[in-house]
Amino acid sequence: MLRKLFGENSATRKTGTYKVIGNVLEEYETLPDGGSMNAISMDLGYHPDQVHIAITFDSKITSNIGVKIFTKEPVFVMTEDKIKSINLSTVQTELNKIDWSFEYSSSNIESILEQGIENKSLTLDYLKSVTTLTSKGDDIYFAKEIDLLLQFENEILVTFGSTDGLNAASKWLKSINFEIFESMLTEAQSFHESLDEAIEEINCQCSALHAIPDAMENEFIDSHINTFGNINFYNLYAAHYASDSEISKNEFLLVNNGRILLLTDFKFVVDGFTYQFDENDFLENVINDGV
Repeated sequence: MLRKLFGENSATRKTGTYKVIGNVLEEYETLPDGGSMNAISMDLGYHPDQVHIAITFDSKITSNIGVKIFTKEPVFVMTEDKIKSINLSTVQTELNKIDWSFEYSSSNIESILEQGIENKSLTLDYLKSVTTLTSKGDDIYFAKEIDLLLQFENEILVTFGSTDGLNAASKWLKSINFEIFESMLTEAQSFHESLDEAIEEINCQCSALHAIPDAMENEFIDSHINTFGNINFYNLYAAHYASDSEISKNEFLLVNNGRILLLTDFKFVVDGFTYQFDENDFLENVINDGV
């Protein structure tokens, strides 16, 4: 009786996976559809995109905790093999050990939203239940907890953006090295007529920085320092790592606006590298003119 009163389950392990029902943990007798986390989420009435899985690597009690996205509110708990019972107090202790700044970093938040948009799984009602939404008109809402503008069609999330226009990679660079970010932005603003275009250039540059191996320690950094003393991460990625049809001519011209030596409609020189595009306007070849 006392065990039931305090939300603790039987000392005989059944599946080791518990669903949160109000203030009580209820262990699954058998797991739905093989026990995948997606199946468990759906069994509890959620689309898998509506549940964030926090992997509790350092815990000796729990292996995974599913929470409602953008919250710390658990909906199911998976325990380690030797655990025969668990209560909500213990779950809360495990939740407090999680690095939520990582779980809900800008890049992870964007990934959650992008997946939801792709699957049309994030409804206005559900997002209202996990974050504070303030209407900005025309089906656009500001989500306070994640600091993003969300746009809906027929009450389904279709797109999102930050109030300052920065993507997750740009926010990341701005937070860890404001000096480099500001120098890049100053350069971009001097070559674009609008702040929106300058921000678009910065987003491309920072996404490239996020994608290259070893970031600021990349082996090709020195080859892509421009006359402004900044590193052109976009060109570095394009020259050394981009896959076929990944770099479009229009995007390349925007990022390098005002800093290009035009050879032909398909061949351009920037900072000692020649970038050649194919008839479909995608990058096909890069030549290091200094070699």
